[in-house]
Amino acid sequence: RALVLAIDTYAKMRAAVADEVMRFDLLTDVTADGTTIDDAVDRAIGRVERRLLRRVRVRANEVVDDSLALVAGTETLALPSDYASTRMLYLDKSPIAVLSYKAPATLYTDHSGTARGVPTSYTIMSANYYVRPIPDLAYDVRLVYYKAVTALSAANTSNELLVAAADAYLYGACLELALHMADDPRVQVWKGAFDEALKDITEDDTAARWTGAPQAPSLAVNVV
Repeated sequence: RALVLAIDTYAKMRAAVADEVMRFDLLTDVTADGTTIDDAVDRAIGRVERRLLRRVRVRANEVVDDSLALVAGTETLALPSDYASTRMLYLDKSPIAVLSYKAPATLYTDHSGTARGVPTSYTIMSANYYVRPIPDLAYDVRLVYYKAVTALSAANTSNELLVAAADAYLYGACLELALHMADDPRVQVWKGAFDEALKDITEDDTAARWTGAPQAPSLAVNVV
């Protein structure tokens, strides 16, 4: 555990993965037909990172954006450029009005006309929120969302996900490298460690959000 907690940069993660699988040869780029391909460790970290970015939301990456507004007669509101997922969308008026999410077909079935009113529901299509009823007035909007975590690279040496879930990065990357190590008996150990890391992430987030008890300094995350 102490080793995992010390992995706080991309370079350290690469070294830790190679050390864990005891294959430092996998840190060498591959050249085939005159084309250079990133080394196997980099590719494994990238693959597990994409899985984690789809499944894991870091509390430190929650954003409250109160700069948005709906325009009268316009049903769309652009998603933030760094958007990952929505926690809550509401009209910032008195009293506040929380909008409920509906699937696109349901939204337009429930609100098939063009009548205007106070929006009560929304859906997401392409790069926009769509609200119904169509706003009858201009409304200030407050959005609580998760911003996207920037992937690790030589230029971006750390991120909130690495700080919060270095063990998930490590053991997930080891699993991704299993294809280079046929019948390696450690695969089940890595899988168990990876699953346990995701479980710990979920439990830690639940405790931090709902117990009200002081938490040890950490960046907990929410698996969705």
